[in-house]
Amino acid sequence: GGQWNSGGACDHETEPIKNDAYLTAYPPKMKVLESVLEEMKTSVKYLNITRMTDYRKDAHPSVYRKKNVPEEERRSPLRYQDCSHWCLPGVPDLWNELLYAELLIKHNKKQQQLRQHEKQKQQEHQEKQTQQQQQQPQQTQQQQQEKQQIKPQN
Repeated sequence: GGQWNSGGACDHETEPIKNDAYLTAYPPKMKVLESVLEEMKTSVKYLNITRMTDYRKDAHPSVYRKKNVPEEERRSPLRYQDCSHWCLPGVPDLWNELLYAELLIKHNKKQQQLRQHEKQKQQEHQEKQTQQQQQQPQQTQQQQQEKQQIKPQN
């Protein structure tokens, strides 16, 4: 395990972090970001994966992201593992699943709105046709009456 930026070693770990005391505090800059996003005029969907990722023991990149690491540490697979990139299914896979789910939800909502709009248009069209059909007999009666009035009498 270890923090995401520690180089981590999570061999044989199968459970998430359950002790909240181990987790890092929610960064104040994230709260600022959230408040800015809420006040934006353009709607933005924000998928915050920070805390969820923090619970994962395999959410750490390798020692190769650090500078000046001795060769011995680089070759020790039990001390420094690049689980965020190589342990499958890993954290990025979970992010992708969440993003995919969000995209599906958005797509389904849009499809539902389109179906409702189409249904409303059909109802309006049917109502218009019904009104026209009801008006036709009245019009033909009026036309016949007018014809009778115009007919020259013998």
